Amino acid sequence: MRVSRSLLVLVAAVSSLVPALGQQATVYTRTKEYDDVRVTKDDLEAFEMRQGPSKLNPPISDIVRVEYKQAPEAYKKGMNFYKDGEYERAAQLFEESLENADKYPWLKAYGSFYKADSLFRMNARAEAAAAFEEVLKIEPKPRFLPDVYLSLSTLYLSQGKAGAEKAKKQLELLEALAKNKKLDRYVLLADLGLARAELQSDPKKAAGMLDSLVGKAKDAPDVANMARLELGNAYNGIKDYVKAESYFKGIVDSAKSDDPALLAGAFNGLGDALLAQEKYGDALLVFSKTYALFLDRNDLRDRVGHALYFGGKSFQLEAGRVRPTDVAKSDLYNRRGNTLLRKAAREFANTAGGARAKKDLGL
Repeated sequence: MRVSRSLLVLVAAVSSLVPALGQQATVYTRTKEYDDVRVTKDDLEAFEMRQGPSKLNPPISDIVRVEYKQAPEAYKKGMNFYKDGEYERAAQLFEESLENADKYPWLKAYGSFYKADSLFRMNARAEAAAAFEEVLKIEPKPRFLPDVYLSLSTLYLSQGKAGAEKAKKQLELLEALAKNKKLDRYVLLADLGLARAELQSDPKKAAGMLDSLVGKAKDAPDVANMARLELGNAYNGIKDYVKAESYFKGIVDSAKSDDPALLAGAFNGLGDALLAQEKYGDALLVFSKTYALFLDRNDLRDRVGHALYFGGKSFQLEAGRVRPTDVAKSDLYNRRGNTLLRKAAREFANTAGGARAKKDLGL
């Protein structure tokens, strides 16, 4: 069949318009979901999308997630594993998806970032750092750049004092970028990171920085809660358990966080503070929230192992307070405590809590 020259010209003209029309996507911001929009710009300079005739420009710091409609199957599967906390499989699939990066204008940045973040979340520190360094080389600069600085700073802080200076450099880069782009949320997150770095050498100064941040972050309650978590952990560390308890309660009572890692950290920290104050009944109830809510989260295994071990110890300590005549109640508490310790030892043996339970049980 012969195709007319005019038809070929028309097809070529329509094809040339496709990039200009944008990539169809669903965009999730901190306040709203935009379904069936066309994303026309998605990098560090700006995020632009069209919904019908309307042009929308949400600040890049307000964007939670972008789901492009047209994506390679490996990327879609990777994102499903990522959302479920199955980060090892997610990282493999994101790497596989990058084989198609030339077919999707957004994929190189997204696949590279989520691969790096998956490695980061599964605690593969060296591989994650290398992967984030690769994201820094992408042009145009990805919208995720502030998050890359944050993640690299966290990786360096995990090295203790040896990594503190490297972490500060990443956070200073983030702070400068955030102030230049007027990304207020990332300015707060940079301040949070700098306070964490200061905890390594000057806890008192860090506590002042974190207290100040709680006040400054009134419009970013999740950042304020991250600061409270750091303060609670710091006060637990210096054995001021009453102050620690108040900061952890500020998180769990606020009902303004849906971050599993933050909530699990707050429940465990609060449980630790209560246990240290010999409030065993209250402690076991708080620890139970961690393992009840996050038992199946692979990325929170350390948190769950901790809660199972200390929840079990709380039951045993509470059993010791039961009146000698109430043998049935004492036996019940001891059985429940042993059940939690056995679960920690058998199913979470590769965590600190599981290892302690294994030792206590002589396994």
